Amino acid sequence: MNLWLTPDQQGRLWFQRGDYERASRAFEDPRWRGFSLYAAEDFATAERYFSQYQDGASLLARANALAHQGDYPAALKGLEELADAYPDHPAPAVNIPIMQALIEATKGVAGNREKEGDGTGKKPGEGSESSDGDGKKGSGELEQLSADQLLQDPSLTEMWLRQIQRDPSEFITTKFYLQLEKNEKEEP
Repeated sequence: MNLWLTPDQQGRLWFQRGDYERASRAFEDPRWRGFSLYAAEDFATAERYFSQYQDGASLLARANALAHQGDYPAALKGLEELADAYPDHPAPAVNIPIMQALIEATKGVAGNREKEGDGTGKKPGEGSESSDGDGKKGSGELEQLSADQLLQDPSLTEMWLRQIQRDPSEFITTKFYLQLEKNEKEEP
């Protein structure tokens, strides 16, 4: 392939085929490498690539990568920077309120978890491990978790984030809906 295609052309080919890790290794263009890493769900590395640029797409991608990492305050700051630099960009108007709600929700969940400690020393979602020590649940069945359980345990939230779609708008909308639903249940 090296005879006929440049590294960026090869990266684009791998990207179109859905092999995002291979695309990220092939691309020389740092921005495309960042998009490939983001699609491969390596959000921390992707965020570092996007931080090199100040265009609208890169600022939004960096904020989304931060949100996927659970760093909502930094994601909010990134969205605010996007709004300042590009006032006509539609993403901040939608996503800033969502980030603010997520920050408030995580503050409330962290406070509740401290108050509700069960005395076992384990976080919610941590169960008994199987006898072979592989860290898996002993029953062998998939455990169904509620939104509250996911939000109360950072490790479960991280696992859930890895399994969600790569489209950050869908992720943010779903997460906000779950928080709104939780708040409505708590109101009398």
